[in-house]
Amino acid sequence: DKDGVRIKLRAGGRIEGRVVDEKGNPQPKVHISASSVEAMRNSTQTTTADDGSFTLENLATGSVRVSMSIGGSFFGVSLRPLAAGPEDPDWELVQVEEGKTTRVELRVAARSGKITGKVVDSEGQP
Repeated sequence: DKDGVRIKLRAGGRIEGRVVDEKGNPQPKVHISASSVEAMRNSTQTTTADDGSFTLENLATGSVRVSMSIGGSFFGVSLRPLAAGPEDPDWELVQVEEGKTTRVELRVAARSGKITGKVVDSEGQP
């Protein structure tokens, strides 16, 4: 025990946002992960609500990578930001300030489509 020793912790920051498709429709149940570029901290995670909204709190200040996926964090499928090309990263870089809330809107391609096919064995039989 040391007298006169004071440890001061930084307040951290917060990101509030919304995930929408290219038409502005909210995207529920999207897994959101944020990790600091500078602080090398573990990621903070959440899932979007029915209206596509999310909040990430107690984030390290500075540049934070925000990524999106569906189906969970480990076995999910990454969602690329709408404007991202094939060579672009699959995350958005967000600046977080101490004690402040940064608001973002993340746009992704609409989640729709159809997969068809036939399951066969090694001999081509159903």
